[in-house]
Order: sequence, then C-alpha cells, then structure tokens
Amino acid sequence: MKESDQLATSFNTPYGSYCYVTMLFRLRNVGATYQQCMVPKGKLLGYIISERSIEGNPEKISAISNMGPIRNVKGVQRLTGCLAALSYFISRLGVKGVPLYKLLKK
Repeated sequence: MKESDQLATSFNTPYGSYCYVTMLFRLRNVGATYQQCMVPKGKLLGYIISERSIEGNPEKISAISNMGPIRNVKGVQRLTGCLAALSYFISRLGVKGVPLYKLLKK
C-alpha cells in the first residue's frame, strides 16, 4: 500500500493510533485494485485472475462436463458442490438449482 494511502486507513484505539500497511480485502475497491496490479494470468483461490477479469478455473468446469450421468444422491451432492464452487459465474444459481436441492431433501 502506498504511504499516502495509509492515512486513509488509520484508526484510533485506547492504546494509540494505527494504520494498515497492507491492503485489506474488506475494502470496497480492493478486487479491482488487485487485478490492476497483476499483469500475468494466475490462479488464486481456485479462480483464474488476470489484469482484465476473473474467470472460472477450466479444471473445475471440465470436471462438471466430464461428470457423466447422475445415478444416486452422492452424484447430486458432487454436482451441487461443483456448481457452488463456480456460483460466482452462474447467475441466479439458487433459483436454477432448486430441483437439485429438492433431490437432497429427505
């Protein structure tokens, strides 16, 4: 973090004044700032991150494509777990996945 930006993250406690010297991931624009700082493409937390975008990991996507037919409850659990890992990229997954979640109810 730039020294000029450290003042914006300062806070007071009964024990003194403090400021952050590294960027917090709770800040509003940290995702965009992180992407701009990265020039090469790389994996982070299971996603492919580059300076232009955040993409799903092709390995996870191919795991879903190559899964084959679902024959039992374990297969449904495996599919919902894979979809949950990619939920950032699937709009309205909660609504679209309702039939799968109904299958998991006892």
